[in-house]
Parts: sequence; C-alpha cells; structure tokens
Amino acid sequence: MPYVGLADYHFALAAVGGSPSHEAMPLARELAQRALAIDPELPEAHAMLGIVAGHYEYDWGEAERRFRLAVKREPLSPHLRQWYGTFFLYATGRTDEARLQLSRVIDEDPLCQMWRLMRANLLSGVGLEREALDDARKAVELDPGFGLGWADLGLLYARRHQHAEAMQCAEKAMAFASWSPYSIGIMAGALANEGQVNRAEPLIVALRGDMYGGPVGLTVYYVARGEIEQAEPRIRRTRLYTGVTNQLRKLRKYL
Repeated sequence: MPYVGLADYHFALAAVGGSPSHEAMPLARELAQRALAIDPELPEAHAMLGIVAGHYEYDWGEAERRFRLAVKREPLSPHLRQWYGTFFLYATGRTDEARLQLSRVIDEDPLCQMWRLMRANLLSGVGLEREALDDARKAVELDPGFGLGWADLGLLYARRHQHAEAMQCAEKAMAFASWSPYSIGIMAGALANEGQVNRAEPLIVALRGDMYGGPVGLTVYYVARGEIEQAEPRIRRTRLYTGVTNQLRKLRKYL
C-alpha cells in the first residue's frame, strides 16, 4: 500500500497542476506495478493502473479491465470506491452508478473534504447545481485551507451569476493555492465578471503561456464566463483531464 500511496501522490500532483503529467503519470504507473509485484491481488494498485490507462494513455479498455479486477469483491476502501466512481464510472458516462458510489463513500467517510468535492463535480456535471453547492460548501467547511475546493466552489457560484460570492472564493483559492491553474482560472473569471478586465488579463496571459495545466485554467475561466464553446477546444490540449470534456458537453444543457 505505501507504493500505491506514492503513486497517488504523483497522480494527485498532475491532476491539480502541480507536476507535468508526462513526468508524474509514468511514476504513478511504475509505483503501482511495484505494489503488484509484492501483492498481485492488491485492488488499489489495479485501480491506479486503471486511472493511468484511462486518463493518461486513453486506453479505456485497459482501464475497464483494471477496475474490474479492483472492485471484484467487497468491501472496498473509501479511497478505492471514490477512484472507481470518479475516474472510471463518471469518466465513462455512467453517472447514475457513479453517484451511488460517491454517495456511499461519503456515508462511509463523512469527514473527508475531497470526497465531498468529487461528488460536487459530478452533481454539477449533470445539472444538479444546488446539491453540488451543498457538497462544495461542506468541503471547505471541513478544510478551510482547501484551495482546490475554494476554486470549484467559486466556479459553481460564477455559473449561477453570483459574482460577489465567486470573487470571495477566488480570493481564498489564490490565498491557499496561487500556483494552481484552477485558482488562476477562477480568479481571472471572477475579475472579468465584475468588469475588472485589466486585472484579469495578466492571469489569462499566464495561462496561455507555457504553464502546465494552462488549458485547464483557461477552461475554468471560460466556464466561469459562460463561454462553453471557448472552453472545450482548450481542454483537448492537455492530458489527464479527459473527464472534463464530457462534463463540458453536458453543461451546454444547463447554461
């Protein structure tokens, strides 16, 4: 399990914009394989290889094979169940099944802020904005220093045209994770929505540069602005965010 924990560390860095995926994801794969060399049945190791296969290599057939091995018998750990719900079921469009799994994760481990945020992302992707807001608010209540949670909450407020609330969240996101493309994107969107285009422009320029995760930050910016058609082409430029494209397609129905 420590090898899987290290793999998760590298995957998480790539997912939030802290490390290039071309560096982090091969390390995650190697560490999961080390875990399987010790215990060929370890569910979490198979799940991590499923995440790498689907979200980095775009091999969804291999991702499905790995996740079937990972979840073939109960009980599942909350961490494994969350991976299955978010990075396989939701990413492949099985949203009803994903929602059931993520709700069960929260029932089993109600004090984890990340579980709340992952379900918030799913709920917003299927148009359940009020329920998504409840989960995102709970995530930052559980951990007031949760920069990614503040960024996602700000995005939810921006999509509801609650611009003052979005700005407050953007400021929190930047205070706790100013390096993250999510934080930069929501701050740029919040500023632009309040008419402060001159302050938003340097942030947009930074995202359009060579920053890792820049396309994701621009996606956050355009979604916050309600410009979905501008958002989707940018997400195609970066690996590891394939589930976001499916979410953007669904968002068109609700914006």
